[in-house]
Amino acid sequence: MMCLSYEINQESMSNKLELYRLFNQKQEKYTYYIIALSVTCIGYSVHMTNGKSLVFWQWPLGIAILSWGLSVYLGLKYIRTGLSVIHDNIDLIDMNEGRHPATGQHPQMIAAGRKTLLDIINEKSNQSSSLHTWQNRCFYLGMIFFIIWRIVEMHLSSI
Repeated sequence: MMCLSYEINQESMSNKLELYRLFNQKQEKYTYYIIALSVTCIGYSVHMTNGKSLVFWQWPLGIAILSWGLSVYLGLKYIRTGLSVIHDNIDLIDMNEGRHPATGQHPQMIAAGRKTLLDIINEKSNQSSSLHTWQNRCFYLGMIFFIIWRIVEMHLSSI
């Protein structure tokens, strides 16, 4: 009976790891899409204003472009932070197996290094989550200000 329970737990853990992997893949793709859309929106905005003189009522478009630019920056920083967490996890595995150059096979050094790395990984994971949230907020804020700009532009052209 104990083996059956162990097998179910192993299968459950395997399924959970697969779901984590799938979630991370989808979240990364979503980040890439938001980056690509932000760059496209910036390019489209520049194209729409090509040859026009700078006037005060274009400030919503300026905020939109800045928001999209910030969204791109945050998305790239999110990706870089994720890569750093993966690298830290590799170091953690090496440390647990006694192969990390900083700790070797010394049990106390492994324990201290493990705690430090786990703290770093948790901090970076929280930062990564925040970056992802703010990337999305900046993207949508840019969309809102672009729409405001278009409404103002349409109103002024009808006067």
